[in-house]
Amino acid sequence: MGKFKEENYLKNNVNTYERAADENNYLNVHRYFAGEARIPTPICHFHDSYEVVFVKRGKCCVHVKTESRTVGEGEIVFIDSFLPHFYYDSEGADVYIAVIGKSLITGLNADEVFETFLPKTECCEKICDFIDVIWNDFKANGSLKAGIANVMAGYLKSYYKTIARTYERASETFVEVLKFIDKEFYKDITLEGLSEKFGYAPNYFSELFNKFTDMHLREYLNRRRISEVVRLKLERPEESLSKIAGECGFKSEKTFYRAYKDYKR
Repeated sequence: MGKFKEENYLKNNVNTYERAADENNYLNVHRYFAGEARIPTPICHFHDSYEVVFVKRGKCCVHVKTESRTVGEGEIVFIDSFLPHFYYDSEGADVYIAVIGKSLITGLNADEVFETFLPKTECCEKICDFIDVIWNDFKANGSLKAGIANVMAGYLKSYYKTIARTYERASETFVEVLKFIDKEFYKDITLEGLSEKFGYAPNYFSELFNKFTDMHLREYLNRRRISEVVRLKLERPEESLSKIAGECGFKSEKTFYRAYKDYKR
């Protein structure tokens, strides 16, 4: 392929539905330190697991459902299951992101969650310190993962009140839209076709899509296609880029590179 760094691209782009995050006893923690690593900027995605963001220092911008917010030191973002979310490119912040399978947590009822954006308290610092201590152990056996997850949940419950889980039609429908695109991205997907399929007027659907993803449908679709082109090229390096790009919905290699160039800006 040669003209772009496939592995680096894959690190910063994910499928819309992160199925791996829904495996039984799933727990993963990422640490991003100022001057060492940027928070990746994947396209809008979702999963059944909780995702919790702890800002140890600095600021970062998080988009959940249709709201973007810059969160600062000591603040926490709690992303409930199947809420579409993504991160804007953030530099100069120390941030910990924990993806926690719901099956691991026993201290949180199925009908309760935390507010999405939680104010600054000592909780963030305590959990970050805890993560530092157990950093080498969190990928261990399921029993240890459950203990780690419940310590985090326990800290959260000791500092913040829970609220009743609510269900929003727009969010639930949009998750179905993302699932459809994730599965059918290689086909000829149009705004009009999606609007009709999901029962919305085209103008309203376009507005809703932009609010959830902060990008137009064509850009979002091309990002999904590019991610698949890169994945397949790494798996099948002997095959031509034109062939793989065609499989993923691009009309030509030139069209693929034009789209890829837009996302490097």
